[in-house]
Amino acid sequence: MHKIRKFEINDQEQVEKLFLQLIGGGVDLNAKELINDNAVHCLVIEENKEVVGFASLIIYYLPTLGKMGEIEDVVVAEKCRGKGFWQRNNECTHRTRKRKKTQKIATHKQS
Repeated sequence: MHKIRKFEINDQEQVEKLFLQLIGGGVDLNAKELINDNAVHCLVIEENKEVVGFASLIIYYLPTLGKMGEIEDVVVAEKCRGKGFWQRNNECTHRTRKRKKTQKIATHKQS
């Protein structure tokens, strides 16, 4: 069974491994900065105590459009792709967006 929860400091190593599957290198993840940044909301998918997915919601303000949200850095472990994890994580991220009262949201699916 999987669960979606907030990203925590001790998830950093597992999330870095996920990004290496996606981009192959050049990961510059600072868990402490992400967690302390009020504009960034990160979620992980955990299955059997292993982090198998990650997504971040960035919230910002534009004078012409108001409060906006953007889903970035979405990644699901290769072994878990095709199980609907991305969709489930996306739904949770959209609920966070609604709680933060953003006007619009952009989504960038990477896998």
